[in-house]
Amino acid sequence: MSTIVLQYALNPTTEQEEKLKSHSGAVRFAYNWLLNEVLNNWAKVKNSETNEYLNTSSYALRNHLNAHKEEVAPWWKENSKEAFATGANNLSLALKGYYNKRTGLPKFKKRDLNHSEGVTFTTGTRRLEQGDKYITLPRLETIKLHEKATKARWLLNHGAKLTLASVKYSRTRWFVTLTFRVNDDLEQQYHLKRTKKDKKRSTIGVDLGVKNLAVFSDGTVIENPRIYEKYLKKLRRLNKRLSRRQGLDKKTGQMPSRRYERAKADVAKMHAKIANIEEDNLHKLSKRLVDDYSLIGLEDLNVAGMVKNHRLSRRIAHAQFGKLRQLVAYKSAWYGSKTVLIDRFYPSTQVCSQCGARSKVKILLHVRMFECDNCGVRIDRDLNAAINIEKQAVAQSCGETLNGRGDGSAGLVSPSETPVCEAISESRILTIA
Repeated sequence: MSTIVLQYALNPTTEQEEKLKSHSGAVRFAYNWLLNEVLNNWAKVKNSETNEYLNTSSYALRNHLNAHKEEVAPWWKENSKEAFATGANNLSLALKGYYNKRTGLPKFKKRDLNHSEGVTFTTGTRRLEQGDKYITLPRLETIKLHEKATKARWLLNHGAKLTLASVKYSRTRWFVTLTFRVNDDLEQQYHLKRTKKDKKRSTIGVDLGVKNLAVFSDGTVIENPRIYEKYLKKLRRLNKRLSRRQGLDKKTGQMPSRRYERAKADVAKMHAKIANIEEDNLHKLSKRLVDDYSLIGLEDLNVAGMVKNHRLSRRIAHAQFGKLRQLVAYKSAWYGSKTVLIDRFYPSTQVCSQCGARSKVKILLHVRMFECDNCGVRIDRDLNAAINIEKQAVAQSCGETLNGRGDGSAGLVSPSETPVCEAISESRILTIA
């Protein structure tokens, strides 16, 4: 069995939005109150006031809250029980990460809608209504969707089971995330029905960069759209307006003005717009790769190290190389392609794609042409790197290679369909006189 996750934007009424905020607040309250109980219990154990630790499993935390919520939260009936259960479950997962030394000690959640807590509904009424344009959730009634839930309906009609429905405020609006449980055959049918039947060619190497977002080994150049820089002037103007407004002052107890709240919302909308455009471009590029090519070679870039370059950190961060790699990896398993990650230490830029000789001197970033000392070929450095990445991907594909799901089963191209282990028939070298 597998899962398919779909997300839809919501268009709630004013009354429904208040209910959504109330449910989000209930999640935050449950998380904070239980965290305070756990910390107090640890302090009592340390001071020898008790020798019994509080059970921090999700089930135990929910029971502990239920035993005290009449006195600590007399308003609890206003919200679904799932809100309090979500808060308890979130804290249990956070504490588990702390116990395993993966994360630090959980912190108390602040009241901030832009960082609100989502509510996960595992029981109760969860169904599409009125031509799949509305969704009904427990205690939230029927909320209008921003778009028709066509994909969700197709899954339900073909035997998928809706197991989870999560509501969360993100990027200046409310979203509902639907999780369906499907069998493997239905999952494959769902993804393949939206992909192209024939791919243009068997293999491709992709060199990622700042100047050009991607350069393919066949010579295709995907320019970096630099969305953030396009809206930077407007974003700065909005931030300047926000700085002139009367904000929150905890020392004097001064509350933020309405103009401040409106200006803050405008800044958040602009950030959301930039993020949405960047994500849309990455989805289009990743879908193009898995639609057109059977074998895709990508570099395993050390993005954390790259952003330490203060001159390029902003451009690198907004290029989202890691996000693109993630999208291509899991979409490859869906659409019958294979993604091969090339070791980050492989010198794709330093090796000649024509003769395989390595440059004797390191090629600096500002040098945009590669000149081979051995064979004399002169080629664009990014194209040279992309061809080397393709050759390396072909070589690695002959062995066992992990796909986007972490195994070697799904996402692999059948040898009968694509000769991935054969040598590249011709070199795509752009020679400049």
